[in-house]
Amino acid sequence: MAAGFISWRLREGDSLTEALEAGLEDLDGFYTFVIGTENGFAVMRDPISCKPAVMAETDQYVAFGSEYRALVNLPGIEKARVFEPEPARAYVWERN
Repeated sequence: MAAGFISWRLREGDSLTEALEAGLEDLDGFYTFVIGTENGFAVMRDPISCKPAVMAETDQYVAFGSEYRALVNLPGIEKARVFEPEPARAYVWERN
């Protein structure tokens, strides 16, 4: 249901950020959305953030995992910005 909701919002013209933020109002439950499109990548956790999530960001990549050890072998991880996404905040990376 959530994937269909986000897909519908994108087809209706929402940006990735708008589609994810609409889910905060219209969807119930615990979730972490990780969405890839032709031009971007986005992550968003529900307001309570019960599901584990960790991100790594460098100039070359953005990576997502459910735990830190899933990212430890990435190239350049020692210089990456590694963080847990905040609850109810959309993180979006798009190509220009």
